[in-house]
Amino acid sequence: MKIAILAAMEDEMRSIRQMIEEPSVTDYGYHQAVQGAVQNHHIITVVTGEGKVLSAARTQWVIDHFQPNLLIFVGAAGALSPELAVGDIVIGTQFKQFDFDITALAIDGYKGEPWTKVYPQTLAHLQAKQDGKTYKLGSILTGDKSIADEQEKRTLVEAFSGDCIEMEGYSAAIVSKLNHTPFVVMRQITDVSDGDARADFAKNLAAVSASLWTLIVELFFDLDENDVGSWSQQ
Repeated sequence: MKIAILAAMEDEMRSIRQMIEEPSVTDYGYHQAVQGAVQNHHIITVVTGEGKVLSAARTQWVIDHFQPNLLIFVGAAGALSPELAVGDIVIGTQFKQFDFDITALAIDGYKGEPWTKVYPQTLAHLQAKQDGKTYKLGSILTGDKSIADEQEKRTLVEAFSGDCIEMEGYSAAIVSKLNHTPFVVMRQITDVSDGDARADFAKNLAAVSASLWTLIVELFFDLDENDVGSWSQQ
């Protein structure tokens, strides 16, 4: 099976790339891919850069260039839910950008942006695999801004009720859905989006890629392209 794994930062990808057998590095102008085999799967890894624009652009490029059977976006996140702690892993069931708002224009019929949801068959697979695993299923908020303030955190929780916050998941999700590509967004909590977020993020970032790689293998390496081929059906 052809699996594309994307992350915003090199630190979020490092341990994953170390697992690739005889990796090849190819530059495609503004894009670079490191790819190779792992347990009979073709793994393509791309570091997108931070934020919604770069992650959307490179997600589209990966889909166009490699036609992956499954696209997985991995990385760090800050917790919004009090039920999440540093080290917890969240796999997104729905996504929304928290910094998109056109209510000031008073556009008739606009009621706010809806959640972008994972495909039902993807969700069913994640739920079936969840027993005994260490991940939680939850709502992910995406925006071009990091949150390290208790008041901002409370405002987002009251407005959206998201479980965690990051900068690329919504982009990867909506681009994947527009291209009918099965996708998963996996995040490990590095901080709790408070005044200590900067120090906590730096301290905990290094552990992210190894933890998420272990879970990728557990959840998806027993599948093939036929198993995930129907996941993009509504």
